[in-house]
Amino acid sequence: MNTPNTNTLIKLLGKRWDILEELYQSESSNSPKELAKKLGKTLPWVSTQLNELREAGLVYFAKSKDQRLKHYHLTEQGRTIFKAIIDANPTNNKDEELEEWQINAFLDVIEDEKLSKDLRLSYSEDFLKLCQKSCSKLMRHEKVKALFLNIARKPPSDEVGIKLKSAINVITSDWLRDTETGDWVLKNLFPILLSHMKDATEENTKKWAASNIGNIARIGPIPIKNQAEKSIIDAYFLDDVGVESELSKELQQQLAWLTSKSLFEKIKNRAESENLTVKTKAETLLKEMKKLLLSRPVASQIEEK
Repeated sequence: MNTPNTNTLIKLLGKRWDILEELYQSESSNSPKELAKKLGKTLPWVSTQLNELREAGLVYFAKSKDQRLKHYHLTEQGRTIFKAIIDANPTNNKDEELEEWQINAFLDVIEDEKLSKDLRLSYSEDFLKLCQKSCSKLMRHEKVKALFLNIARKPPSDEVGIKLKSAINVITSDWLRDTETGDWVLKNLFPILLSHMKDATEENTKKWAASNIGNIARIGPIPIKNQAEKSIIDAYFLDDVGVESELSKELQQQLAWLTSKSLFEKIKNRAESENLTVKTKAETLLKEMKKLLLSRPVASQIEEK
C-alpha cells in the first residue's frame, strides 16, 4: 500500500483542517462558540466537527471553572499529525528564502506599542506562521531569541502576546530540529518554564508553562523528562489546584503523555493515600493514563536514573 502524499492527507481532513489549524496555533480559550466566530462558521457545524475530531482522538476538551464551557485543544496525536503534514509540505520549507531584513521587519512592528493593536496582531499572526515554516532560521536570530525570552519571563495575556506564546509552543514542539535551538531551549527557556510551574500565581501562565514543559520532555533525554515530571506532579498535587480546574486538566494531560512504568507506579502509590484529595487526584490521573496505556506501548524499558 502506498503512503498518501501531503495533499491527499489534507483532502482527507477536508473541512476540518481550519479547526485543526486554529487549535494548533492558539493557546487561548477555544470554546465551540469562539471557534465558530474565529472561523466564520455556524456553531452547530463547528460542534459537529469537534465531536468527530474528538472521536478520532485528535482533540480533547477541558471544562471551564463554572463547568459551563468546553475548551478544546489538540491531543498529542492531533498535534503530531498536523505538524507532520506541515513539515511534509515542500511549500513550508523555506528557511533559505527568509532574509534578515524580513525577520527584523516583523519584530519592529510587533514590538512597537505605538502602533495599532490590529496591525501588531496581524504581524504577530503571520510571525507565528513563519515560526511554523522557518523555525531553524528564526532561532538563529538573536533578536528573536531575546523576544521569546521576554515573553517567557513575563507571559502576556493580550492578543498579540498570546500569538507570541503560541510561537514559543511551536519552538518547544520541535526543539531538537538543530543543535543550536536545542541548546538554547535547555539552557535558557526550560529553567524559566520550570520556575513558572513553581512560582507563578496566574493559572494561564502555569497552563502555558506546563504545555511547553511537556513538549520539551516528550522528546528530551531522561534527566529532562525527570525534571519535567517532578515539576508537573508537584503542581498537580498542590492543595489549591482543584481536580476539575482547567489547570488540573492541562497537568493531567501532560502527565498522561509522559506515561512510563515508573511514573505510573508513582501515581498509583499516591492513589493509595489516606488523604482524600491526593487519592482523588491520583485516581483521576490514572484514568487519563489508562487511555495512553490502551493506545500505545508505555516506555517501560526506559528506567529513570
